[in-house]
Amino acid sequence: MAEYSGICQSKVSEWIKYLLVVLHETLDRLNFLAQRQGSFTIDENLDYILCDVTERQVSRSTDYELQKEFYSGKKKTHTVKNLVFSDSNTYIHYLGETYEGSLHDKTLWDEISLKPSPVTIIADLGFLGAHKENENVILPYKSSKHHPLTTLQKQINKAIAQVRVRVEHAFAGVKRLRVVKEKIRLRTSQILDRIMDIAVGLHNLRVTFRTINNKP
Repeated sequence: MAEYSGICQSKVSEWIKYLLVVLHETLDRLNFLAQRQGSFTIDENLDYILCDVTERQVSRSTDYELQKEFYSGKKKTHTVKNLVFSDSNTYIHYLGETYEGSLHDKTLWDEISLKPSPVTIIADLGFLGAHKENENVILPYKSSKHHPLTTLQKQINKAIAQVRVRVEHAFAGVKRLRVVKEKIRLRTSQILDRIMDIAVGLHNLRVTFRTINNKP
């Protein structure tokens, strides 16, 4: 960027920090940012809401202990992750804090405070146990060596997967930005979190205007 703009790298970095603040404040004033701060109130006008975790690849630290903290067994690389709640239109209503990739999905769930709501929450088996804490949570059936799934259970799991694919579409929308799609070399946790917050806000803006333009 410094090469294209004709100014030094230090000045580019200074401007980026400033512009990130301006962009974040603008999205906040326009109400496109997702709910945060560990507390989530679900819009009761929704038929259901989808819950999942998205991961972003980060550079491997030279510190061995930090390597272990950020290593994701699921992705087989070093990542940070965020818990997300989105609706069937891919609008993201809640974005959890940015955590190390080694943490289990259910751990991220346990960190938030869900306000009581009748809205159904559809998640995957990474949140096993959540349905015992919240009667509105629907999870796929889990098979085991001695208890294979019945035909009906397989059909239910397939139906859940067909609904849950919409949250993957939401992740794809957020990751249209290269800074969240590709490996990020920034190490400051605050910046990593702010970038994801902005990326979600920009995604929500696109979803909102696409919905408006598609109305008859």
